[in-house]
Amino acid sequence: MNGVPVQEVVGKVTTVQATGLGRNSGEITIAIQPAGADLVEVFVGVMPDSNANDPTGTLPGPYASYVTIAVAAMTSGRQVRCRYQQADKNRVSGLQLL
Repeated sequence: MNGVPVQEVVGKVTTVQATGLGRNSGEITIAIQPAGADLVEVFVGVMPDSNANDPTGTLPGPYASYVTIAVAAMTSGRQVRCRYQQADKNRVSGLQLL
């Protein structure tokens, strides 16, 4: 997604939801509530092995890290810093536990 502006949100994770079904079951939506602002939903989809050139997918290692960080933040109440790009959805390009 070269050339697409990167946006950033800092807030608490309110939900981590599996949003893919079947072949696309490695997809999640993370809802982040920034202080004093509207809820932001960001999307992470694992890249299928059959389409390694898909620019909207995430490699399995980073995908697992994003899931772990999001769940840890949600259960502990800690904030995250999320960088994302608007493609067909708000797609995560970085997630940091604060």
